[in-house]
Amino acid sequence: MILIIRLALDNSRIYPDLGPDEEITDEALAVHGVAFRDAGGWIFLTNQHVRFKSHRFSTRKRKLAFPLSDIAQVSRPASRRGRKQLFVHLKTGEVEQFTVEDAEDWESSIQESLP
Repeated sequence: MILIIRLALDNSRIYPDLGPDEEITDEALAVHGVAFRDAGGWIFLTNQHVRFKSHRFSTRKRKLAFPLSDIAQVSRPASRRGRKQLFVHLKTGEVEQFTVEDAEDWESSIQESLP
């Protein structure tokens, strides 16, 4: 059953529209937002943005793009309980929350991509 769900979600990927010379360097299933206001989809790291796009099955449709130049830092909660959470801190003071497998790797990849 879990394998069937995973296959369906893998096939639910909708790629974001990319800008000129923009290339995807990493992608993963993710959830954007907090409980009861969250949206399932895919997070993409490109050479220019962190992007999120809702998957086909999500009832809450979102298409987000955060230029790397607008990101101040990326962090994760210190507790083991939040090991899949990823916080993208924007220079405006806003914080975007994602839940993603391998959040530690995502934190490193985004940090290393910042200008």
